[in-house]
Amino acid sequence: MATRWPEILDGLWVPTANRTWNALLSFLGWAKLAEGEGGAGLDLETLTLGLLADKDLLFGYLDWFMEASGQTHGGHVYFFDTVLMLLHSEDGFLPKQAGIGASLGYDAAAWLARCDATLKWIHLEILPMLKENFEKDGRSRKPFEPIQHILDLDRPLDALMRAINKAEGDRHTTGGEHEVTWARDIALAAMLTSNPLRILNFTELTYRPDNTGQLRQMADGNWRIVICKKLFKNMRGAAKEHDYDQAVDPSMTPYITRYIRTYRPLIGGARPELVFVSTDHPDREFDKLDVVVRNWTEKYVENCQGIGPHSFRHIVATHIIKATLGNFFLAARALHDSPITVERDYAHILPRYADRGRFESYSGSTQLLKGVAPRSRVITASP
Repeated sequence: MATRWPEILDGLWVPTANRTWNALLSFLGWAKLAEGEGGAGLDLETLTLGLLADKDLLFGYLDWFMEASGQTHGGHVYFFDTVLMLLHSEDGFLPKQAGIGASLGYDAAAWLARCDATLKWIHLEILPMLKENFEKDGRSRKPFEPIQHILDLDRPLDALMRAINKAEGDRHTTGGEHEVTWARDIALAAMLTSNPLRILNFTELTYRPDNTGQLRQMADGNWRIVICKKLFKNMRGAAKEHDYDQAVDPSMTPYITRYIRTYRPLIGGARPELVFVSTDHPDREFDKLDVVVRNWTEKYVENCQGIGPHSFRHIVATHIIKATLGNFFLAARALHDSPITVERDYAHILPRYADRGRFESYSGSTQLLKGVAPRSRVITASP
């Protein structure tokens, strides 16, 4: 948790903090970058958030950022939306910081005027231009594109199961660090496939032998994940009603048990309760866990250039919707999200499978049109 201090407020994770923090770090990193490398060439001691009120620096950063990206994307818009928030005359951070203005040579009145002028410039000139380019280029966020070939399968989870099988046959028989990370990565992929939580939840996931951690082994040997609702990104939305408390698919038990019992103790570290840690830094949360997932999927998922943890959510949700002929309520439970959100995000596949499910539900009665008596079907509720 200590490594994530910019994201924590009063003990709670702030969902937007990480993205905002990284956006501002990118700007300050560019400001320090040598002019010959495209940066502003500023000295480290001159770096301050007050630079966000400098139109020339902002435009220079935007020019560098867009050239590096090769396109206009949401990151550019997000950065300037963040700057607008900081410059806001009533609620913004920067206009209230006369000390920052003074360090840049402005008295209180001049500093307020500078913040206001930059805010208007962004609002009237920069953001409209970015949004127009964004729409014209058609480069809006397309989370499904890298995995579309998987989502198009009748059973998208087959791709992940084949990947786990392939990885299982790739065991490092020499032992040591390679074998440990091999077992860890399969366990991570297994959990993501069964319980597609966001990567922060896996980064912070805990296990304790007395079953007081978030990962718990039940009496039958299978596993369950229990996480307090306040630790979720959507804690004020879909997750606010209840904690996460779901079983891990029993088919994943061998991979998880092997890692927890045999390999995780070999990594050691001062925080043995953390489930997924780096062999290089076992004493802290593994903040590069998303990189592990991308490398693993690139290696083992067929025709894949590497996908992030969030793609597992899309694959699982799509699989459930297809397998259940449009049950987005069940898909929402798997994602620990609201049915409304899932229906909105996966509406493009619902018609085909919902229609099929609807027609199948009619099939008994429609037999009467052919003069065939429908067979009774009794459905009993599970205890």
